[in-house]
Amino acid sequence: MKKIIKKIKVRHIKQVLIYGLVGVAALVTQLVSYLFLCKLNMYPLYANFTGGVLGVLVGYKGHTKYTFERTHKFSHQEFIKYIITAIIGILINSLGVYILVNVLKYSSSVAVLPMLATPGITFIINKFWAFK
Repeated sequence: MKKIIKKIKVRHIKQVLIYGLVGVAALVTQLVSYLFLCKLNMYPLYANFTGGVLGVLVGYKGHTKYTFERTHKFSHQEFIKYIITAIIGILINSLGVYILVNVLKYSSSVAVLPMLATPGITFIINKFWAFK
């Protein structure tokens, strides 16, 4: 166990913490957008998608600049990989919203739960693929 702990470097811990902070900013953007659009009587699945897109834009900017500290010029390949990862996240969220609201008939406010589960999955994909 001590060997594993020694391999974990301070920069990795810092990266996870920054990823979390940027993720919280993206999540808050998504949640606020979702709840606001639902209050405007937008269909929950559409509100989730719109909030997800806004969250993705906030996340990309933050992760590029702060989490993965990219100082190079814009990379189309990196951006496309990030968007693919984001689409996977949006699909997970959308499926969760659909199941909770349409299949299980829960309130639209309960459908924020999938939004809380997705960041762990997307961090792993981003770290080892999109921003590798």
